[in-house]
Amino acid sequence: MTRSLPPRSLLDAGSLPVSAIARIAKREGLRPRPVYQAHKWFARRFAATARSLLAASVTRSRGNFWKAYYGGADCKGLTVLDPFMGGGVMLLEAARLGASVQGVDVEPVACVVADFQGRLWDMPDLAPTLDALKANAGARLAEFYVAQDEDGVDERLLHAFWVQTVACGQCGRRFDAHPTFRFAWDERTDRQWVACQECSRVLEGALSGERLRCPCGSRTAPTSGHWDYGAAVCPICGHSERLIDNAERVGRRASGFSPSRRSRPARSASTRTANGESGARPART
Repeated sequence: MTRSLPPRSLLDAGSLPVSAIARIAKREGLRPRPVYQAHKWFARRFAATARSLLAASVTRSRGNFWKAYYGGADCKGLTVLDPFMGGGVMLLEAARLGASVQGVDVEPVACVVADFQGRLWDMPDLAPTLDALKANAGARLAEFYVAQDEDGVDERLLHAFWVQTVACGQCGRRFDAHPTFRFAWDERTDRQWVACQECSRVLEGALSGERLRCPCGSRTAPTSGHWDYGAAVCPICGHSERLIDNAERVGRRASGFSPSRRSRPARSASTRTANGESGARPART
């Protein structure tokens, strides 16, 4: 049985509380919904946005948006087609509201991800398997996830930030090629975490701060870095060399990667990282 959309919907009328929806989407960005974390997909749209559009499209123009958003919207009898489905957010949210869904994408991985998300509720409970994996493999790997806090107390390492160490082809200086020194920030608490430009020590300071001072004596501008469009820039002589050229010059083993070695266990507070992902608060030193 099929049904039609209302003659004039909230979406047609443009009567959506855009600012309020944006605030919900921002919170979702900090705490992504687990169902969409099964596989990484770049530029995945927020579920709050997809649900808002769907709820508004099936609600009459004079209807109550929030009542529809929080359970009143009914998409039963409708078919939703997403010809560029990407991470599959629109399809899953439509299915949750009762619609039949069809998705298409030129990227095979997108199809696999979206299909998997649509079958999650039919999967068996994986908790026993995950508990066994944690008890076996987790116990053997635990020693590699130990770090120390400022007082030398062992804590569990949650995030490790890696940076390529480069030897300048002109002056020979070795330095960490940070694309940007600021790797995480929290707008709500006005905090940011920055790698020192000289020693890569993790610094914490006010998000509004233009420079952070390190115990080594260096002052670092958070938004700068030792990187310029794929090329490492020497902080001493200014020599620029593409990282791929550096790898060929010194050999891949010699130009390998090393972690930000002065990082510490992450704390559990919501932040944004420099690659756009959300996660626990990064380590302090």
